[in-house]
Amino acid sequence: MKEYIGLIFAYVGEGEPPPFPRYPILESTEISLDVAGLRRICNYFNNIDNSLDNAHVRFVHRRHRDAAQDRVVLGDPIISVEESEWGIKRYVKYPDGKDLTFFFGMPNINFINGQVVDPAIKRADVLVFKVPVDDENHIHFEVRAIALTGERGRAWIEERRKLRAKAERDRPELVRAILAGKLRLSDVDPNRIDFVMLEDEVAQTGQGAIAVRSNEHLGRSDRGVFLLRKIWERELRNLAGGRPIKQWSYQPDMVPTYPEA
Repeated sequence: MKEYIGLIFAYVGEGEPPPFPRYPILESTEISLDVAGLRRICNYFNNIDNSLDNAHVRFVHRRHRDAAQDRVVLGDPIISVEESEWGIKRYVKYPDGKDLTFFFGMPNINFINGQVVDPAIKRADVLVFKVPVDDENHIHFEVRAIALTGERGRAWIEERRKLRAKAERDRPELVRAILAGKLRLSDVDPNRIDFVMLEDEVAQTGQGAIAVRSNEHLGRSDRGVFLLRKIWERELRNLAGGRPIKQWSYQPDMVPTYPEA
């Protein structure tokens, strides 16, 4: 068991644990870490699939991007992916020539530059661990690297935690009400709750607590989802058959990039 970047990590496998991964960019003295554990009311793989889907940002997060005036990247992206030492490296290019690079670490880690519900900050590097609880619930642990330090950083995080505590009480019921047709996303004050998380929760839980994948029609924008599922299936088949599985390894240069405004 080890405490690191604000989280507790435990090895529960057989034999000696593998080398403990470190994320040097999150150890910088130039940032403050905003750490949270958020209960999600759908299967963890709905959220893992979402990690490799850049196309959803344009429509799922449209309301937040309007509120935050996030217009750095616009239009339909061209997405390419490749398997890496850690999992999947994802390249995304937009029509105006701007591009970004994100990383997925096997089996359940997403490392992106993500939206922050605060116009003063807007974006931050975010490391996310998606941990199953049961078939219909999981915990979304996230570590955000906020570009504030000292007292300013501590004050921002403290205020953020107070807002998050209330939002976490409200979010599951808001999601259920929206999916039941009793409420619309547009009825919710974007300053009341982490609106990015609410948008994701509605989209992911709306697939069904456990998604029915036979109904899907994957397209070019789903290349990352397709590769992710192939890797998961390959590794699970190897594990079930007693064959070696790939030893995944994070490298310090695996840092997400996002264009400046």
